[in-house]
Amino acid sequence: MARESIFWPGMNSQIEELVSNSSTSLHHASANQRKPLHPHEIPSRPWQKVGTDLFDWNGKPHLIVVDYYSQYPEVSELRNTKARTVINKTKSIFSRHGIPESVVSDNGPQYSSEEYKQFANDYNFIHNTIGPRYPQSGGLHEKTVQTVKNLLEKCKVANQDPYLALLDYRNTPIDGVTPAQALISRRLRSPLPISQRNLNPKPVNRTTFHAARQQQQQQQRKHYDRTAKCLPPLEKGDTVRFKKDPQAAWTRGTAIRKHEAPRSYVIKGENGTEYRRNRRHLRKTREHQADLDTPDIDDPQDPIPQPTTNAERNNIQIPIAPNLPQLKTSRYGRRINQNPNYKT
Repeated sequence: MARESIFWPGMNSQIEELVSNSSTSLHHASANQRKPLHPHEIPSRPWQKVGTDLFDWNGKPHLIVVDYYSQYPEVSELRNTKARTVINKTKSIFSRHGIPESVVSDNGPQYSSEEYKQFANDYNFIHNTIGPRYPQSGGLHEKTVQTVKNLLEKCKVANQDPYLALLDYRNTPIDGVTPAQALISRRLRSPLPISQRNLNPKPVNRTTFHAARQQQQQQQRKHYDRTAKCLPPLEKGDTVRFKKDPQAAWTRGTAIRKHEAPRSYVIKGENGTEYRRNRRHLRKTREHQADLDTPDIDDPQDPIPQPTTNAERNNIQIPIAPNLPQLKTSRYGRRINQNPNYKT
């Protein structure tokens, strides 16, 4: 359209840059393309690294702890979601399987509390959190929550024992090895008929098992990365747009530093609040100074100045309406026109 009125060398690229870097376009821009898969490293032994999360089912909160090596899940019902309750139930699970070296969780209030930090220090494990508002980085424990919830829901509909369903899940082979075999080197006895020989402990070849898990992970990565794209890293002081929520619009901010977690950055919003976000929820911009000085679109604005003190309110001049002739109406509400030959 601009070509019909005027033209100069490089006009198309300059107009495209102007429009793409405008505040309105950036505020309502589409989401970033998904990045290449960055899977969690497979541990070298069982219960070395676990993931934990909370979920609601049947009106009650539940805790899940899953081993990243064997994919063996532990599920426990909770009285409430207080940090102390979550910690005590986690201690009970650790007393059966041992204390892992690393625990991965989200940024829920239970896991970001001072009590949980003290718990990690007392039990000597490293607590890592995934990126806020980005559950995909949770990996195994996010996927296991969905699997277990679907399993429990099916048991509820079919009126079956959920504990036997969890037992069968732990006995289901993954690449030829069940989660129970990978964790404790034996099958678990269930109501299904099984020979005594198959119940005897039998160590799993860790080299073969680890190689099979890595091959499976590489296949998933290859399939996922077909439509993925790498995003360039951010530097300190870069002007960015970030999402406070995955479904929200893009908000203006400034990159402060790179977080120790992979692909995470600490962003400072216009109100001074610091946010941690995954790189996929960050968009580097080249906004002009005029746009930076303009409040963002979603910021509350009131163009009409309001008086803030009683004195200012008292000084407001209220216009007085001029004296207008009173109109006469009948009892039915119709207007009565006065006869100009008569005085009223």
